[in-house]
Amino acid sequence: MEHREVPAALLDDLRNLLDRPALAFLEPPLQLTGGHDTTIFAFQLKGAPPDCSGRLVLRVFDEGSSARARFEGAAQTAIAELGYPAPRALHVSESGGRLGRAYLI
Repeated sequence: MEHREVPAALLDDLRNLLDRPALAFLEPPLQLTGGHDTTIFAFQLKGAPPDCSGRLVLRVFDEGSSARARFEGAAQTAIAELGYPAPRALHVSESGGRLGRAYLI
């Protein structure tokens, strides 16, 4: 998937996931530098539930990394629940949905 296609595909997935057809971007995905084997974007939603209303990070994994996305999502959430300063994974898509590659928010 081309980077310019990420915003529409991500927004479509999130509208379905959150059951919010009017969901929009307050700040559209902006690619960040870094990520050895992931592509990283920062974004913010408008009309999202409270746990998704702040600034968010999307990590799109290389093809064939669905198990890794699942593991990293579980690890981040477990570390956050133990009280360490780590972000809780809000959503892991092993199938990649419309993005076509596994991703983690």
